[in-house]
Formats: sequence, C-alpha cells, structure tokens
Amino acid sequence: MYFIKRQASVSIKVLLLMLDPINHIKTSPEDEAELQDVRDQPLKIQTPHTQVLEDVNNLMNLYVSFSAQKTNDVMKILTIFSVFFMPLTFIVGIYRMNSNYA
Repeated sequence: MYFIKRQASVSIKVLLLMLDPINHIKTSPEDEAELQDVRDQPLKIQTPHTQVLEDVNNLMNLYVSFSAQKTNDVMKILTIFSVFFMPLTFIVGIYRMNSNYA
C-alpha cells in the first residue's frame, strides 16, 4: 500500500508540474480548442490518481484502527486476569511473610 501511495503521490506531483509549461504555450486563436484539450488532459488524469491516493489513505487508516482494536481486546483480557489474580497475590504475600508468629 505504501508503494501505491507513493506512486500516486509522485504522479500527482508530475501532473501538477506539467500544468505550468502547458499553460505557457502560445498558439493562434484557431488552435485554442486543441490547446484547451491539452490543458484539460492532466486534470482528467489527476482525478483518478487523487482518488487512489485517498483510497489508500483510507485503507491504511482502517488497518491502523483494526490493529488498535485488537490491541484493546488483548489489553482487556490481560486486565481481567490481573484483577482476578491481584487479590490472590496479596493474600499469598501476607501469609507467606517471614515472621516469628507463623
């Protein structure tokens, strides 16, 4: 996913850099329609790349959320076990102390 994200990001940057030279092209008024098509083409290509970048970001956030949910479930189970064994550990600690009265 990182590779796809990086490719989409680089593609968007290249398309944005292409816009500046294309916008500085001087043509005759008859060729203005063709030049406008050339100007619109990078924007048409940029739209799917932007969508892919957003989708990859959403998938990565979803993966992080699922990972955090698993961690929370494990911590909940460990907390339940520690609450169960804490009083037992305390009682055993009191009765097993080295004292002269035992």
